[in-house]
Amino acid sequence: MSEVSVIIPVYNGGRFLEETLAAVRAQTLQAKEVIAVDDGSADNSWEILERTPWVKRFSRPRHGANNNRILGIEQSSSQYIALLDQDDLWHPQHLQILAGLLEKHPRVPLAFARSGSYSEKKRPSFDLSSHKFRQIDFWKNAPSMPFDCPSVALIRTSGLDKIGGLSSEFEGVSDFHLWGRLSSDAEFIKSDAKTAARYQSENSYSNTLRSKKPLYYLNNLIRAFESISEERIKKNPGESTSRTAQLQMWQEFAALFQHEGQLPRTTLEQAFKRTDTLCGNVSSRQCYYVFEATIWHLKSCLTNQEAPIRHQYLDLFFNSILPDFPRAKLPLMIALALGLEKPILKEAATLSSPRKDAKRILQIKAVLNWWKSHTKNFRR
Repeated sequence: MSEVSVIIPVYNGGRFLEETLAAVRAQTLQAKEVIAVDDGSADNSWEILERTPWVKRFSRPRHGANNNRILGIEQSSSQYIALLDQDDLWHPQHLQILAGLLEKHPRVPLAFARSGSYSEKKRPSFDLSSHKFRQIDFWKNAPSMPFDCPSVALIRTSGLDKIGGLSSEFEGVSDFHLWGRLSSDAEFIKSDAKTAARYQSENSYSNTLRSKKPLYYLNNLIRAFESISEERIKKNPGESTSRTAQLQMWQEFAALFQHEGQLPRTTLEQAFKRTDTLCGNVSSRQCYYVFEATIWHLKSCLTNQEAPIRHQYLDLFFNSILPDFPRAKLPLMIALALGLEKPILKEAATLSSPRKDAKRILQIKAVLNWWKSHTKNFRR
């Protein structure tokens, strides 16, 4: 029978903790052990843990969720590990389904389920109507995340031991770093069953860090990608050129957000020229996910900076870049990531007038044809 250790980092989670623990207790595959590590809660979290005798509890103030996960993993003794956030929930068959997949696929280091969200006004909704599963290649869409929170996954302990465990180095993005390392030479298994529910909150640790220190968060993400790319290349040397170019492209694009206020036009043009050279070594999909990741992680907290960048980039796209089409794969990816699809379509409509330059109209049509045939495969 499969053995599972459930690791729960806790910090001021009293209003969620009892329901989360009840969801663990209700599993059809009972966990061998449940380990909760409290980070110095000021609410009733510790009292809840104390009156739950089947939970192994540790108090470790001011170490953070990731370091407390590491402690929990070190204290565990099962063949599988589930990292559960204090406010997330599972369907009773969650562990059974994922453990079953790992049993059937002994070379796979991680299995995960689909998830939904819940809040005080919206109860979790699960769906077990599909028994299908499929293999997922993390690196196909990297640096896009294969799933949105650790609570959806079940990890093979031997796979975790093989990579040296969970790293404490990359604050706020340690889970992304972990998924990349686990998948350096193996694919994941995804269950089509929706058996996890994450609490919908803007006050989560990663959201708070992204909001208060957006560039710090983004640079951590890029450093983590650099680290996992090095491991990936060691095991897949044929990807060296494309992965190195993808990383450099991400660093170049992210650097645009280091500027205060208006960006000089020459800055954007020079960035385009440098990254255009790299673009020849990177697929359209790899381009898109680099830019999407950057914008997604900054969009909620850099509204004032993103607006001028969008405006400047749209101007640059039509007046500087478009005339160079078809060497416009890179700028199209940036345009997509910046959410400029509608403005470009609107501009294209105005250029359909016979009074406009015929060559420019053909260029717009070429862009739209490319867009139609490629971007549908990028959207999540």
